[in-house]
Amino acid sequence: MNTLIICKMKKINFQAWKLLFDSDKEIHEKMMKNTMIGMVDDYTGIIVTEVTNHIMLSQFMNSDDFKDMEKTFGITHEIYRLNDLILTSKGFS
Repeated sequence: MNTLIICKMKKINFQAWKLLFDSDKEIHEKMMKNTMIGMVDDYTGIIVTEVTNHIMLSQFMNSDDFKDMEKTFGITHEIYRLNDLILTSKGFS
């Protein structure tokens, strides 16, 4: 399922957050694919990805280590499912 995750940071900037994200690459590959990362501003990043293992992702994001990381760096995550968009000659529908 296509997913949008908005990451808001208070104690680190986007570049530092991106390093943290990249350090978990092997884990991410087990639960997500076709992942794109974007910088909104210095303290907000977005992840657009196709989640392939929802159970593993939920366990990962609810783990004590992940929660400690969020608290330490002042990071929050907003998660949204993306419905398929159909492009027509009149635009998106």
